[in-house]
Amino acid sequence: MKLLVIGDLHSYAAMATNNFESANVSESQNVKNDPRHMMLGYLPHPNNLKVSWGLKLSELLKMNYEVYASETDADKIRYANEFIDYNDNLFLIMGFNLNNSDVSIFNFHLILNERKINHLFYNIDKQHTSQYDFKGCYMDDAYIEYLQSNGHEPVITSNTYFGTEAHADWSINILKYIVNKGIM
Repeated sequence: MKLLVIGDLHSYAAMATNNFESANVSESQNVKNDPRHMMLGYLPHPNNLKVSWGLKLSELLKMNYEVYASETDADKIRYANEFIDYNDNLFLIMGFNLNNSDVSIFNFHLILNERKINHLFYNIDKQHTSQYDFKGCYMDDAYIEYLQSNGHEPVITSNTYFGTEAHADWSINILKYIVNKGIM
């Protein structure tokens, strides 16, 4: 079974061990590129990926691991749909930047249920109360709020990227949720 994590640059463990958000971010984003990994493009920086919460969780669950990051929820859903067309033996964890409307996310949840794909959704920034019943597949904890309320500080004050210990903490938090809700 494969663990597929889809989120934003937090899923890549951006800046967890160095000053790079990913292996190669475009110049327009005003982020320094790592010249040793330019050929990787917009993929996780290898040193950061090693400490990411998703990789830690996959090790705890003894699963293969894949990660994808995008800033838009529509892109995340599109990528997940493409991925599950060719991989049905997986556990999907997706982080969203929810706003006032989560109907497309709920519809995606229904599709995953129909296809019998285990999944868990969470909000990246702050807690969000959905008007829909996700039947335990939507965490109340939000990534950034959870980490900050548990004493983790961003690696630099100008962003919300967290270090190694925070990633380990979030992976344990998700594991506890999965076990308590019997999602897998």
